[in-house]
Amino acid sequence: MIYKVDSYIDDFLTCLNLEQNAAPNTLKSYRLNLNEFSKWNQERGTTVLSNLTIQDFVQYLREQKGNSSNTIAQKLASLKSFFNYLASVKVVAPRLDGNYKKTKTEAIALSREELDSLLLTAKDKYHKICNSLSNATGKTSLLQKQLAVCSRDILMLLLLAGTGLRISELCSLNIGDLDMKNGSFTVNGKGYKKRLVYFDLPEIRTALVNYLALRFILSQEKEPLFTNLKDGCRLSVRGAQYVFQAHVKSANLSKNVTPHTMRHTFATLSIEMGANIKAVSQLLGHAQVGTTLKMYTHLSPEYVRKVFQLCNPFTEKVFSLEEAVNARRSSLLFINDRTNHWQRRAIAGDG
Repeated sequence: MIYKVDSYIDDFLTCLNLEQNAAPNTLKSYRLNLNEFSKWNQERGTTVLSNLTIQDFVQYLREQKGNSSNTIAQKLASLKSFFNYLASVKVVAPRLDGNYKKTKTEAIALSREELDSLLLTAKDKYHKICNSLSNATGKTSLLQKQLAVCSRDILMLLLLAGTGLRISELCSLNIGDLDMKNGSFTVNGKGYKKRLVYFDLPEIRTALVNYLALRFILSQEKEPLFTNLKDGCRLSVRGAQYVFQAHVKSANLSKNVTPHTMRHTFATLSIEMGANIKAVSQLLGHAQVGTTLKMYTHLSPEYVRKVFQLCNPFTEKVFSLEEAVNARRSSLLFINDRTNHWQRRAIAGDG
């Protein structure tokens, strides 16, 4: 019997943090989900938990809270992990087998034209501020701050689109993570897994150098790479999302475009350009290549049509031996490749 579910939540989250090295956002999400269940359970006056209790909770989430199937699945995953913990400490709890069926949604990727439009909007704003500074006759402190903010935003957009970083990874970057000589930086991914990501492309490197030259205007903090204008502290994920959406609006793109869209765009466009999928998987921080294939490789209709036209048995085009070898080389999965060589070629679109 369980009379007070919430009395076990703190111990469970502590265990999750220490033994599984769970990320802060994961712990926050688990706490919110479990607290919601605990509050609902207390209001019902339930003294024994069973699978019928969980069915009633699902019905409550669906009919009264209006939660989507994906949200319900995420909350049930938290409960499943929590109940497994309770069983491990000899507390009676229901066993949740299987997963709640999610609604399959297709991830969004920007076309190259849409991506260029997004970047061009930010760059045009930067050049306008530069012109205003060159023509200014009075105080320029406000314009300089605006220029620093715009320089920061351009770098953020380029890193999201050019490296496939998650927004949380972007905001957690520190200046000490940068290796300017090697053209790379160390990222703390999900579960604090570290990986090396490259930025050694001329446009990204130039944007980074420009921002570092202006960063002191925004902040005197020595650690965080990206800071906000208000207090000079590290830019939060919510703050970065707000900045991103402002540029999306200026570029007249869909409201459904999010920072994670840029991650999907990076993977999709890289693979369409012939990048090695194993290398893209490493850059994204996926443990398995299958995750990359499943989540981030929805190819554009234009690309699929091109493949159909060029690689059809009835096509009139005759490929040379060199073209055939290059096409085959770019399509191979180098599963045993453990070097950084293919990562560098992938980010350069030279799969």
